[in-house]
Amino acid sequence: MKLQSVIIQNVVNALATKTTKKIVVIESDDWGAIRMPSKETYNALLSKRIISETDPFAKFDCLEREDDLIGLFEVLTSVQDSQGQAAKMTANCIMANPDFAKIQEANFEAYYFESVVDTFANHTKHGDCLWLWNEGYRKNIFIPQLHGREHVNVGLWLAALQDKDNAFLEAFTHQTYAINNQVAASLGWSKKKMEYNPAESVMEGALMFEALFGKSSATFIAPNYTWDRSIEHALYESNIMCLQGSKKQNIPALDSASVKQRYHYLGQKNKREQIYLVRNCLFEPSVSDKVDYLNLCLSQIKNAFLWKAPAIICSHRLNFMGYMDAANRDRNLLLLQQLLKSIVKYWPDVVFMSTVDLLEELHQPKNSGLQS
Repeated sequence: MKLQSVIIQNVVNALATKTTKKIVVIESDDWGAIRMPSKETYNALLSKRIISETDPFAKFDCLEREDDLIGLFEVLTSVQDSQGQAAKMTANCIMANPDFAKIQEANFEAYYFESVVDTFANHTKHGDCLWLWNEGYRKNIFIPQLHGREHVNVGLWLAALQDKDNAFLEAFTHQTYAINNQVAASLGWSKKKMEYNPAESVMEGALMFEALFGKSSATFIAPNYTWDRSIEHALYESNIMCLQGSKKQNIPALDSASVKQRYHYLGQKNKREQIYLVRNCLFEPSVSDKVDYLNLCLSQIKNAFLWKAPAIICSHRLNFMGYMDAANRDRNLLLLQQLLKSIVKYWPDVVFMSTVDLLEELHQPKNSGLQS
């Protein structure tokens, strides 16, 4: 399996659009989404075996708080690249969360949501998070992009609640939904027990993003890398011409829990001329303590640069959240700082970019550093 992974890594980077610049991009998903509301909820669901203690997202991921963002910003600004720019993170944001009270009032027959603005306002120690999002955006270290309207498969979730599924009903009483990956994959397969159009959800999310930030999102990343052609068309209609992702796209089958997979490479385009960006490096220390993610990520960056490909690092929000486990957050922030310092040490001519910067770089004339 290790040999296979190395071969795939080399193939992905060999196919990627080439550049003479040593570009590092960090992409981070799930900002703004409610996952695990509290330690008490985690322990309650764990005791009833509704969630597993081996699930790192259940264990560590939660709505960001002010101290999480402040700590992250301090690390990003502590390291500069060859051009004197601070490290930066593309923060893929969810625009809304379920309105649990209204959904319950509707007896699970209809879906209601609250904007992420209201989510932050309604939670203690989150009130300044939106201001911090914008402050990070202004400083060009925390660059929001669209991750969707919500991070929940509305049709599948409400169908489970309508069917009186005990696990989902119990989770609902604790104001959470994310007890399995299918329900967290918002654009995936759905039982047809209610009117819900994932493509319309994406388009509304795009409008909400523009209203919140005063600027449309240039890119989109599908939750759990799960989407189909209808989503790409909806993005096209929303003037989004770039899809972040991994090398594998999960394509949900109609009225079936199964998925097909399609492979992509960095710089590939579809029939609408939308471009795919593919993550080729991992920094996910919260996912497993048995993996040396610091050195793994450095070796993957080295391989990307060997093939003259940009290094796009995947690092989810859960690594930097402290409400569930402050020690885990603090440990990972130190690891992130060590990673960034190692990058500028090993590659002094490195350039830190956001996903939007990289997209603009890909659109530059060939003599700007890109190679065919």
